[in-house]
Amino acid sequence: MSLSDLDPGVRELVAFLRANRFETTDSGDGVTKVEALTEGEALDYPHVVIVVEDSCNLVQEADRLLNVLIDAGVELDHGGIEASYDPLDGSSILLIQDVEDQWVRAFVAPVGDGEQVN
Repeated sequence: MSLSDLDPGVRELVAFLRANRFETTDSGDGVTKVEALTEGEALDYPHVVIVVEDSCNLVQEADRLLNVLIDAGVELDHGGIEASYDPLDGSSILLIQDVEDQWVRAFVAPVGDGEQVN
């Protein structure tokens, strides 16, 4: 998926996370998808969801994510990280919420809109 397909408020964060070996699967900036927001089909705050392939590594990956963000100078005073495990299907995810590109941009080199995000 091209970065230009992502909401503009989280593009750089998604690119940064991908560059640090996190598998992002969903994201939004909480303002761009107006129709989805009014229909209750999108979250009304900036977020990025990361899949953790091995649920046994959920806590370790949450700690790694926190350290990667802190090491990059991203302030989490405005947002947070949640780790979730669903025993029904064995899936594990990390959710970064209320962290926007404006907090990432000051510390992480921006990427071009045409770059690919796998």
